Amino acid sequence: MASKNVETALTYLRAGLIPDNETCARLLGESFTWTDRAQGYVAKSVEELVRSAEEHAGWHDRVLEVECVSECDDRVFIQGTLTQTHMGTWRSVPPTGRRVRVQFCDIIGFDSEGRIISEDSYQDVCVPETRSGVLTCGFVRPGDMPPGSRGAARLRPLLPDR
Repeated sequence: MASKNVETALTYLRAGLIPDNETCARLLGESFTWTDRAQGYVAKSVEELVRSAEEHAGWHDRVLEVECVSECDDRVFIQGTLTQTHMGTWRSVPPTGRRVRVQFCDIIGFDSEGRIISEDSYQDVCVPETRSGVLTCGFVRPGDMPPGSRGAARLRPLLPDR
């Protein structure tokens, strides 16, 4: 039988995909911090978390596959795969309509009352960028490349038609 913290962590992740912001907010402690390790972004309030979630609004038909859950003290570790369809702009990339699988590992921390106070999210963001045909690898968005640079020239054939 799963512990209360494991059940809370899974409920939080599933609610975040819908998105069900009310459920997520109800599960969070006062000093909540969300860290996207792949992008180096830190949200220290529910409002900042909602703003960061807006970037992911272009993903549809999201399916969460939990592959492994473990718990140690006040932390729950969840490893899995998120499969979703790229139907809207994501990190300045126009929609491709392609189905993408992203490997992830989240570390969710709890306070003494069982509320979530932290989420450290690790994702393989090279995979969606590669499979959507946008980048071969890396965390560089097309708009971040200076025109005429060797990198921009390599990316141009990979960009979807506009």
